[in-house]
Amino acid sequence: MPINQQHYKLWPLSLVMMLWCFSQFSVAEDADLSVHSNIALTITTPPNNSAYSGELYTRQRALFADFIETIEVGRNNKEQQILQKLSELKGYPLYSYAVKYWLQASMNMQSAKNVSAFLDSYDDSPVALNVRKRWLQRTLDSNDVDTFIEFYRPGISAELDCYYLRKTLASHHDTQALDEKVLPLWMVSFSQPRACDPLFKRWKQAGLNTPERQFQRMKLASREGNLKLARYLAREVPSELQYLVVLWRDAHNSPHKLINLKRFNRRFPEQEAEVFSHAMQKLVWSNPDRVIRIYNQALTTLALSDLQQQRLARAIALSLAVDNHPDADAWLQRALDLKQEKELLRWQIATKVRQGNWQGTLDAIEQAPSSLSDDVIYDYWEGRSWQQLGADDKSSEALQIAAQQRHYYGFLASAKLGQVPALNHRNPEWDDQIQLQLGAQPAIQRAFELFATQRYSEARREWRFALAEMNAEQKLQSALLAYEWQWFDQAIFGLAQAGFWDDVARRFPIAFNSRITPFAKEQQVDPAWAFAIARRESSFMVDAISSAGARGLMQVLPATAQHISRQRLPYKALLEPDTNVALGVQYLRYLMDKVDNNPILATASYNAGWRRVLNWIPASEAVDMDIWIETIPFRETRNYVKAVLAYKYIYQVQLGQQSEVFKQLSGMQMMPIKPAP
Repeated sequence: MPINQQHYKLWPLSLVMMLWCFSQFSVAEDADLSVHSNIALTITTPPNNSAYSGELYTRQRALFADFIETIEVGRNNKEQQILQKLSELKGYPLYSYAVKYWLQASMNMQSAKNVSAFLDSYDDSPVALNVRKRWLQRTLDSNDVDTFIEFYRPGISAELDCYYLRKTLASHHDTQALDEKVLPLWMVSFSQPRACDPLFKRWKQAGLNTPERQFQRMKLASREGNLKLARYLAREVPSELQYLVVLWRDAHNSPHKLINLKRFNRRFPEQEAEVFSHAMQKLVWSNPDRVIRIYNQALTTLALSDLQQQRLARAIALSLAVDNHPDADAWLQRALDLKQEKELLRWQIATKVRQGNWQGTLDAIEQAPSSLSDDVIYDYWEGRSWQQLGADDKSSEALQIAAQQRHYYGFLASAKLGQVPALNHRNPEWDDQIQLQLGAQPAIQRAFELFATQRYSEARREWRFALAEMNAEQKLQSALLAYEWQWFDQAIFGLAQAGFWDDVARRFPIAFNSRITPFAKEQQVDPAWAFAIARRESSFMVDAISSAGARGLMQVLPATAQHISRQRLPYKALLEPDTNVALGVQYLRYLMDKVDNNPILATASYNAGWRRVLNWIPASEAVDMDIWIETIPFRETRNYVKAVLAYKYIYQVQLGQQSEVFKQLSGMQMMPIKPAP
C-alpha cells in the first residue's frame, strides 16, 4: 500500500503502529521462531469432514438471498408476507440476521414489542448491536425517554451516552458522581456531538471544568492537530496561561519559532518544558542542526525532565542517522546512554555498517545489553562483520545461529553460508473432537454463512465473538477450520493468536491463485512477488480498506487505480478481487519500468512511491544491498521490504519455483541509476 505521509523527517516519533492485522505477522517480526527440521511445505488433510461446512443449508441460503432482495427492494412488503418468508428461514444460522435486516429496514414502523423480543433473544451476540443503536436513535427522535432508558446500553456511541446521562443524572447528584461520568467524555482531543453540550454545561456550572482541565484539553487538541477545537478551548484558558496557548499553537504550526528561548518566561517551567520538547521533536526532522544548538542551551535554561531529555536526544540521534550525518554515531551513543532502546541500537549498527566500521559494529553489539542484542538481526550483522574482517570461523558461527531462524536475516545468513534457508514448517494436528464442538457453535455457523454470502464485516464480528472465550488450542483449531473454508485472513490471524507460527503453508497460503498467477504472468511479474505483496498488504482480506483509502487484496489507492487504468473506477470496484489484483499487478509492472527492473526498488516503491525511493539511491558510490535496505529512511518501508523479500522466498517454495532471492540479494549492490522519465 503506498504510504500517504509527508517525508519521514516530518513523522512524529510517537507514531502508533497501524492496524495490527496488516503488519504484525510478517516473517521478519514473528514473536516465536522455534526451530524444527526443515521439511516440505505440506498441509495435512483433515481426517474427515467433521467440521461445519453449511451443506445442510443450500436451499435456505437461497431463500435468505431472496429475502434480502425483498427487503432491499422494499416495495409493498406487507408484514404478513415478510413473516411468511421469515418462517421459511427458521433453523437457518442467519435467521437472526434476516430479522435484523427486516427490523432495520422498517424501524420507523416497528413496535417496542417486536424490537424488545429480538433484543432479548440475541442481546449477547453481535447481531443485536445495530438494531439497538437504530432503535435508540428512533426513541430519541420521538422523544420517548422512558423507552430510551429501558433499551440503553453504555458504549454504543458518545451521543447516546450523553443523552442517557442527561436524563438519568439527577440534579441532586453529588459532584463526584457527575465528574466521574462526564470527565471521560469531555477530556478528549476531538469535538463531541452536540447532544453532549447540555451535559458539559451542567458539569461546568458545577465548577468541575477547572482552568487546569481546560488547558489540558487544549494541549490534547493541539498535539493531535485539532487546532479549531484548540482555539475554541483557548478562549477560556486563564490569562496567565494564554502565552502557553500561543506556544502550543506555534509548536504545531511553526515549531521553528520556539527556537527563541526568550519566549519562555519561566512562569510555568514544567508546561514550558513540555511544549518546547514537543516542538523540537517535530522540528528535528527538518532542521536537526538548529535543534542541537538550542537543545544544549535549553538544558541549562528550561526545566527539561529526564524523560524529555531522553526523547529529544533520541529524536536528534534518529534524525541524524536517517540523514547519514557525520555526528550520527556520537548522538546515537549519547541517546543510548540515556536509555537503551531497540531502535536506537538498530540505527547504531546500521550507521556503523554503512560507514564500513566493522570492528565498531562488533563492539557495539558486544557492549549492548542482552535484552536488546539477543536478536537474529545482530547475529547476522556480527557474522557479516567477522566476514569483512577476514575471521571466517567466527563469521560462520554467528551466521549459522542466524540461519536457523525463519526470518529475513536468517534467509540472508543462509545465503552467505551457501545453504538452503530454514523454513521450519510444522503441521498442527487436526482435532476431531474440538472441530465437532466448533461446528456446533451457533456463532461459528453464523460466521461461516456470513462469509459464504460475502458479508465479511459481520462475519468477522461473529468470528471474534466466538473466539473471545476460547483457549489457545480451540483458537488453533478455529484457524484450521477457517483455512478449510478458504477464509485465509482469519486463518492467518488465528494461527498467530494461537501462537502457532510454524504452520508456514497455512500462514502463507496460495490464495486467489486463479487470479494472481494469470495476471502476474500477463504482466511479466513473478507470481511469488505478487503473492508476497498481497500477503503483506491485506493478508488476503478481500474487503480491506486502510486509513489512507487503499482498498482490496493488494491495497490499491483510488488515485493509483485511475492513473494505471486511465479511467475513474468506482470505489466499490476496487474491492472486486479480479479488478484489484489486475490493477495491483499492473502497478508492479509499472514500478519495475520506473526503477530499471530492480525488484527491491519496486517493492519499496509499492509502499513509499517510486519518486521518493529514487531519492534514496546513493549519489555516486555503490552500496551493498543488505546495507541499503537496513538504512532505508522510512521505518515502515524498511520493514515492508524485508518482509516482502522473505514472503517472496516462501511463495517461490510454495509454488515449486527454484528460489535464489537471497542468494542474489547477498551479492547485490545498490548502484546509482538514472531515473526513468
